[in-house]
Amino acid sequence: MANRRSKAARVSGGKPLPEASSALLVMPDGPARDALLGRLELLGLRVSAVGGHDDASRLLEESNVDSVLVCDSAPGAGVLITQISGTSGGPSCVLMCAKPSLALALEAMRAGASDILTPDLDDAHLGELLSGVISRGRAARAGVARIEARARRYRELCRRLRASRAEVMSRSGELCGEMAQTCRDLTRRLADVALASEVTTLLRQELELESLLRTALEYMLKKTGPTNAAIFLPSTSGDFSLGAYANYDCPKDSAETMLDHLSGVIAPAFEAASEPALLSTWPQLNLALGADAHLLEGYALSIFPCRHEGECLGVACFFRDRRTSFDAATMQTLGRVTELFGSQLARVIRTHHRHLPKDKWGSPGDPTGGLDEAA
Repeated sequence: MANRRSKAARVSGGKPLPEASSALLVMPDGPARDALLGRLELLGLRVSAVGGHDDASRLLEESNVDSVLVCDSAPGAGVLITQISGTSGGPSCVLMCAKPSLALALEAMRAGASDILTPDLDDAHLGELLSGVISRGRAARAGVARIEARARRYRELCRRLRASRAEVMSRSGELCGEMAQTCRDLTRRLADVALASEVTTLLRQELELESLLRTALEYMLKKTGPTNAAIFLPSTSGDFSLGAYANYDCPKDSAETMLDHLSGVIAPAFEAASEPALLSTWPQLNLALGADAHLLEGYALSIFPCRHEGECLGVACFFRDRRTSFDAATMQTLGRVTELFGSQLARVIRTHHRHLPKDKWGSPGDPTGGLDEAA
């Protein structure tokens, strides 16, 4: 094995090698190796020389070099190139051969060689080739070092995560419950936004009371399914009248009369209520309606004041067999729809009375102004 120090010389016209460049020359001993060593030293390369695979492997375990120049005539040349290229962060390999061919070049590249050269290259081209190989090799090793440093950071992070896993697991049930509740709340909010958009778009087209009542009632019945429904409207005198209704299972010849009578019972009892009401039992009906409760015996009754800016502009009620009462989702939907209906009802009133002072607008149930309609 030969080990020589360069004299830091540079061949005129050649590309300077990266600072402190080093290499291992794997080539059988002889005049050709000595001549090549001399040329490499003149290029400014710190170079050591060995004769074959075994010596090269031992030397690479003891020291680091930028590049390994492997002569194709060296024992175990192909194995050595494959071995070095398979090492993470190892030096770059260059295959040297007297008569290169395309097949040999392809084989060398598959084995992991960075480049291929002939010993008879002039010094300028040899220096340029080695400079590129060493620079690329250093950049690749720097990349590997960064990856390994990142891997160490990730391992440390994993260690910390494992250390805190017990605490997270102890709270997983609580966290899952909170997330599930958040998802349910978000779903309800999105559904509410979609419902409000749909209802607002539908009702804002109606600027006549009769068509507004009909459209609103039809939409509400789509949400409730088969049921009896009525909307009671107030007048300035304080009395309520039947504005619109839908009959599902009441006697046809008496349904309107009964509902007109109930307008003076249900609406006054609930116009001041701040929340919708559900009367699904006989005691609840009897308490709320008194002597008139018998008219709705066997029914579940839901009542919704329709307000705008705190003022009750109508009362909507729905009743059907108490065995198929109104669930919470239906009550919530009807509450939102009647709220939007109240806002549109106020808009219709403003439209019809915009030429009058607000204190003379009256109420939707007044017999004047074309606003006393029954659908």
